[in-house]
Amino acid sequence: MKVLISFLLLVFFSITTFAQKGTLSVSFKSEDAIAFEYGEIKITTPSSDQLNFETDVNGLFQMEFESGLYTLYFEKKLFKDTFQFKISPSKTNNLQRVLQAVIVNKKQNKSSPERTTEHVFKKSKSDSRKKEKSIRSESYDEFEIMTSEFSSVPVMAEGDYIHDYSVTKTSKMRVTEEISAGTLTAGELNDFSKWELWTDIESTDLENYYKIWNIYPQHRFCVQVQNHEDYPVVNASVKLYNGDELIFESRTDNTGKAELWSNLFKDKTKTNYQILISKNEVDKWIKKPFPFSKGINFAMISTNCTSSKNVDIAFIVDATGSMGDEIKYLQLELLDVIDRIRNQNKTLNIQTGSVFFYRDHTDAYLTKMSPMTSDVIKTSEFIKNQFAAGGGDGPEAVDEALWITSKFLNWRDETRTKIAFLILDAPPHQNQSELDKIEKAVKLASKKGIRIIPIVGSSINKSTEYLMRSIALATNGTYTFLTDDSGIGGSHLKPTTDDYQVEKLNDLMVRLITQYTSVSECNNTLYENTAIIDSTLEVKGQIDINISYYPNPTKGIVNIQSDSPINELYISDLSGKSIAKLGGNPNTFWKYNLSNYPTGIYLIRYYDKNKERWYSKKFILIK
Repeated sequence: MKVLISFLLLVFFSITTFAQKGTLSVSFKSEDAIAFEYGEIKITTPSSDQLNFETDVNGLFQMEFESGLYTLYFEKKLFKDTFQFKISPSKTNNLQRVLQAVIVNKKQNKSSPERTTEHVFKKSKSDSRKKEKSIRSESYDEFEIMTSEFSSVPVMAEGDYIHDYSVTKTSKMRVTEEISAGTLTAGELNDFSKWELWTDIESTDLENYYKIWNIYPQHRFCVQVQNHEDYPVVNASVKLYNGDELIFESRTDNTGKAELWSNLFKDKTKTNYQILISKNEVDKWIKKPFPFSKGINFAMISTNCTSSKNVDIAFIVDATGSMGDEIKYLQLELLDVIDRIRNQNKTLNIQTGSVFFYRDHTDAYLTKMSPMTSDVIKTSEFIKNQFAAGGGDGPEAVDEALWITSKFLNWRDETRTKIAFLILDAPPHQNQSELDKIEKAVKLASKKGIRIIPIVGSSINKSTEYLMRSIALATNGTYTFLTDDSGIGGSHLKPTTDDYQVEKLNDLMVRLITQYTSVSECNNTLYENTAIIDSTLEVKGQIDINISYYPNPTKGIVNIQSDSPINELYISDLSGKSIAKLGGNPNTFWKYNLSNYPTGIYLIRYYDKNKERWYSKKFILIK
């Protein structure tokens, strides 16, 4: 009886948790069956948010939405369509829209005021006098159409198509120059790997910017979750409470760790912290958690040793005119990354999506989204179809892009990892409404387990650097930046840190995706995991400092010895996050006990001052 009750409760919670979404699938065609490719779609949500999309090359739009009543507007040159639709849980709603061409007054003066997207979707007084056309439509699967209209478009003659080109920065790319992927260079700053350095510079060099953005990632709680077989537990819900108040939520990553933050946006006086870990209806409380300054919180829960094969990756791209010097190169790099990830991870169920954003409501669009899909070619086509324009040189709609990405992009619930690359060269506006939206977006991204990885271009200042590094920390991501080494674009700001390594941007992105998706598979030998390679093996020429370590694999104790003194030496997980700093003074021998950590692959990271670069060596922990 108890087993039956437990099963029914599990079914109930599964239904209430995961069945609140439905799918809309709608195709747009002309009467002679020609698909409207790259037609503009605007959807108003029940919460009055505005979402922008494009149809694909087959005139199809498909996406998963939460339950509710929505309004859809469609436009493609001389065709326009408006209707409301209702999304019901667990329903796949299909609709075909067959549109008639609009009769255009060819004697109209083409010098009429330029159209904007807002003009198209708002009715003018003259619209009511236009003759309405009819639409033939077919619906299936209980798809509910609430209203429908189709009216002619003013001031637009056949063949017209207006783009909003604003002032852009001059690109260094010559017109005749052939560009290819692997051109842009970049660096990474994983502040989790140099936590002591971050806490130093955020209270000195970057202190003033905390007051601007009101985000302060300092009060950190790190939780390591594993099961009784000593394997990391992936995608567990982890919540931080202050008394009875829930103040921050996260999910465990591919190494079984979760990052939680108190006082991230607001000061709190009460400090009665507790942490709740949940996975498959199993709860585990940590009543008196340690702040990271005193160590990592370890927790063991009873759950199966499995991890999802689902991986969701989004590309959020600044499409304003100031990106004109780098946008074409970035598009090629993103397309290359998508292709490489698809070919190198045949065993994973990868979905990709994209969000492009402009500066404000006067531009062609505020944000435009390509939904998550397993057909990565659709994401590639969407990215290729975008261009840099509008926006000028001022602040941009970063806050809106983060909110749309976190709230409305169709991330899957059960995943191994969720990654959002945020590519931009300017900050958001600093009004309170924008700051509030950033807070909501960051908290929601962390709750869903979305790791935000900023990739900042030219024109970035120190204030934006601080904000982006803070967002990366708050969502368990990392901070990356373009460098001058490629000779592309304007001057790139060097980040506030001790040192960093320059890589090809596409290689860096692929490396990060690999680090964030690699897991210690249950019942599989770790010897076969070659995803992470010792960096020392890739270096040409003599290495000034060599290390040896034993035993490998180890059941807990690892001994490390170097042939020359080393000042800084770290033990890190696969994501590059430091779990221990050894030494602090020059030394040639270290011993560390990892018996509290789950089975997996770990890295020994050390810095060679003569070569001015970091090296890593991997070893295996088997328990």
